[in-house]
Amino acid sequence: MKKIDDMKPDDVIVAVNGYPLLKRDYDVWTGQLLAMIRKHAKGNLGEAEKYFEQARVQFLDQFIRNRLLIDDARTNNVMDNAALVAKIKAVLEERATANKITADELLSKYGNADRHLIYQIAERELVSELVKQRIPPVTEVDMTFVSNAQAQVTLENNIIGLTNSVRRQMFENWRNEIAAGKLTFDALVEKYGPDGRFEINESGEWETVARGDIDDETIAELVFAAAKGEILPIQEDDDGIDMIMVSEIIPARRDKEGKIAMSEQRILKRIRMEKEPLFLRQSNDKMFSDLKIQMQLQAIDSYVENLVTNGLNTIVYPHGRNLF
Repeated sequence: MKKIDDMKPDDVIVAVNGYPLLKRDYDVWTGQLLAMIRKHAKGNLGEAEKYFEQARVQFLDQFIRNRLLIDDARTNNVMDNAALVAKIKAVLEERATANKITADELLSKYGNADRHLIYQIAERELVSELVKQRIPPVTEVDMTFVSNAQAQVTLENNIIGLTNSVRRQMFENWRNEIAAGKLTFDALVEKYGPDGRFEINESGEWETVARGDIDDETIAELVFAAAKGEILPIQEDDDGIDMIMVSEIIPARRDKEGKIAMSEQRILKRIRMEKEPLFLRQSNDKMFSDLKIQMQLQAIDSYVENLVTNGLNTIVYPHGRNLF
């Protein structure tokens, strides 16, 4: 047993029908992936690293999936060599034209890696032809199918809207019970603090704010007009519902000269519940396109699953499957 990070460059991570994924190739491909992720992270490197950890695990599954499809395309002779060569040339010409250079100049930019580019194009074209010839979509998408899907989105959104309304009313009821002395804010925190449905900090304490810290002037007015222990009117945004209590009032502090050294502040407690997100509405054309892709991907998933289990293909992990 050997973890992937402990392997040597020539170690085989997995082999599909004898075709190996070497550690050095894995490092090259995942290194390119990490560079791309960081480039688009816009400074949020923590999130980039987190996403990369997920992506590099998924890379192995994608490698196996692609190899199975490529081998199946060749077994079924979906495209002869002449047609494949023509496809490769056409793709290279298209990319070269887009970059306003010749195909030879394009290949020269890849140096010794030019053959990898050609292999990638060939493999993608083989899989594309396999899908076209042998993997029809699970369901044929037409405008009736789209209309039914749109109706389902409307129904789901109505149900979600009702669910969010019930959640809002629950918060309103709690606020009324607190005002009537039948319930306390801290009792709610103690009861629901561990509940995954609610976002509650320890003891319910949320943040300490001065008036200038609150962007929404309406909320600022409510917060700084409230007495200690008062619950604000229930607040709601696109993502969630908030019950906010003014826990403490910190008076303004003045220096020896009578000037304000620290503005008046409020210590707030909060119980928040995230709302169920609505399904995005799409135009019929966009939904038609997306549904076609989904139905095709479902068909490919089923096809690959059959390739894994039909006993005609071998997938070998020389160092075991517990790689991460």
